[in-house]
Amino acid sequence: MTKPRVLFIQLFLSFLILSCALAEPISQEIQLSPLGDNFVMEIEVEPQIATESTTITPGGQLPKPGAKPKLNVFGIDVPATLYFEYPFTSSMARLHNPAESTMIVVYQLRISVAELLKQAGITGYSESHYTQLSSQIGFDPASSYIVLSQTKGILPGGSVNEMSLGTLPDGSTLPAGSYTSELVMVPFDEQTREGAMVTAVVIVPFVIQNDVIRLQADVDQKLVLSIFNPVQSGQQLSYSIQISQSEIERVSGSPHQSKDNLAVQAADPSFLSGYEFISLFDSDIVSPGEFLEGAQLQKLPDGQSLPTGEYQGWLVRYEVDALDGEKTMLDVNTQIFIVIE
Repeated sequence: MTKPRVLFIQLFLSFLILSCALAEPISQEIQLSPLGDNFVMEIEVEPQIATESTTITPGGQLPKPGAKPKLNVFGIDVPATLYFEYPFTSSMARLHNPAESTMIVVYQLRISVAELLKQAGITGYSESHYTQLSSQIGFDPASSYIVLSQTKGILPGGSVNEMSLGTLPDGSTLPAGSYTSELVMVPFDEQTREGAMVTAVVIVPFVIQNDVIRLQADVDQKLVLSIFNPVQSGQQLSYSIQISQSEIERVSGSPHQSKDNLAVQAADPSFLSGYEFISLFDSDIVSPGEFLEGAQLQKLPDGQSLPTGEYQGWLVRYEVDALDGEKTMLDVNTQIFIVIE
């Protein structure tokens, strides 16, 4: 069994503070360090004693009389590889912020467009969006990142034990396969909640074992899933799980429609049940950088719960207008299977 990699970083520093607060979105670009020639780093990683210390004299500033060095300790403890059974499931991550730390830590898991092209032949963006993105001066797929997951701020002594993947910017999910990602650690001052111009990056391979997304409902017909709205989406999103009437009838033997709807359908010679979709779940607004956690299935139009069986459906993404709350369908790129026992 491969031992987890452990990395500890001790920083003796006077932090330069950015204007961004913890509640603001974290930039996916690593800031160029203004630390100058006085920046010195010594690293030892397991199986040796796992310590990493950094001494920083930012901008040539000298300590003031009576000032003491500020000690900050950050920790990253992740498996050699993250394993996801399929998209929307979690992988054990064991991300922690040691109790002796004086910083709040946020972790981002990100992947480059170049890695997506190499491993899956996709960019993660729609064709028009990627054309616009790649036409920008200085664009480089190797340094253009998509954030797949992000933790909330972890207080000193706190930890996050799992991470889950979200959809890509085009609403699709990553195909099964092996990928190389970056785990970025972003520290914030515990008192001011302001971001520091110091980050740490760890290369983390991950594996998606299965393309098929199969969601098992519990006895209360609640699905366990975790969907991340990418930080850089810039969109308030809402998610819906929809199944065609023909699929419900195929599995259960009944269309499960209301009497009024059945009458309308019977009177329409052009009606096709395969194009009549029933929403089983409609989420609240999920803002950029936030997760949708779980989905409670709704009753069918005839008032009954979804009967026992395995159903093929779709995850639909909507953009929600911030002013009037109106929904606009963005895409239907993720197929899912719902299992009711």
